[in-house]
Amino acid sequence: VAEEASEDELKRAFRRLSLAYHPDRWQAPQDKREAGERFLHVARAYGVLSDERKRMAYDELGPRDFEQGQQLLTAEVDSA
Repeated sequence: VAEEASEDELKRAFRRLSLAYHPDRWQAPQDKREAGERFLHVARAYGVLSDERKRMAYDELGPRDFEQGQQLLTAEVDSA
């Protein structure tokens, strides 16, 4: 989606991609595994882009630094 995509555009793109890559729609084990990986990637992306605060942080930090920050936050929550 475009950087300035609306919530409705994000939702439509997520639904379209999640249906296309849902592992249950694929028969061959290799295809099912690849689709599952893409499905999770699409779900994570939607989780970030649909949350205004996470989206702002992603835009400021970029993909690598944002992912590292998310891992740090998860580790802190798990240890508490």
